[in-house]
Amino acid sequence: MPHSDRVLHDALITYLEPITRWRHPAPGDGKPVQVNANGIDLWENHVGDAHIDPDGTAHAYLFIQTGPGSYIQSRAVTSAAYTAWRPVLTVAGGTPVKVRWALDKLRPHLDGAVLLDADGREITAPLHEGFARSEAYDPGPLQVDESPSPPRWYVPIQY
Repeated sequence: MPHSDRVLHDALITYLEPITRWRHPAPGDGKPVQVNANGIDLWENHVGDAHIDPDGTAHAYLFIQTGPGSYIQSRAVTSAAYTAWRPVLTVAGGTPVKVRWALDKLRPHLDGAVLLDADGREITAPLHEGFARSEAYDPGPLQVDESPSPPRWYVPIQY
């Protein structure tokens, strides 16, 4: 039986804890909590006021948007089903250097990641192959959003 969006979402958030500085749950899911002294700030399904570093620019953060995914029944193994689930990940920060720093922490951490449920079982077994960088996806150059103050540089990544 496929896993719910909530189980998948929570497993990803738990997996990201070692590189997370502040976690900002979606509205109604709890208050922000400091996870580690250093790392990337994590925003779940919304972005609020970014933390401003001493240099006056926004701290690097990861904006995660999750959805229900799609239910897939394997033709090869008729009893096996899994959820094709690809969250939208956007890395942002107050300078291009901060965005690249966050990418350098995030990508090696996610490459090949296998999400586990609360009991430590692989979530989408038996067909899940872990997170893999989408080789065909090129997000293009970093972009700047000048609407917030201070401005944010950002780039979407796909897994």
